[in-house]
Amino acid sequence: MEKLTMMKIENVEDFPGYIDKQNSYWRQDLIESIESNEPFFYIFALVEKRVVGLAIFRIINDMECLYGSLRVMEDMRRKGIAQKIIEASSEDLRTKGIKKLTAYINKDNIASLNLHKKLLFQLSENQEYRKALNGNVFWQPEENIAYDITL
Repeated sequence: MEKLTMMKIENVEDFPGYIDKQNSYWRQDLIESIESNEPFFYIFALVEKRVVGLAIFRIINDMECLYGSLRVMEDMRRKGIAQKIIEASSEDLRTKGIKKLTAYINKDNIASLNLHKKLLFQLSENQEYRKALNGNVFWQPEENIAYDITL
């Protein structure tokens, strides 16, 4: 695999021109996060200028962050990209004083469940909805399970 780089973006205005916001694989997640006006940041995994992975993070409070969108292009799966996205974001969050990262994972996504367990995420005691800084509730479908890791 060619060199993989990670890019963090905090404002939609900072999206580089080579990220195709109309690409159907990324579009729904990006549009929902942009339109929500929530405190988000994005981690993109790039090979050359091609986006091969994406995770969307929501800051819940000054101690907690969650994500429910971690995607890797099909032709780039099983190459450690999702793990590198999680590790890069965890390190960034640690430096900002965030103590807990919560992942919402579809209960049928065995590969993602196994990856999160490998990275020492544990089944969250709180399977309830989370509230954002501005009081909005993050809806999570019933088929998702929350896993936490202490940073």
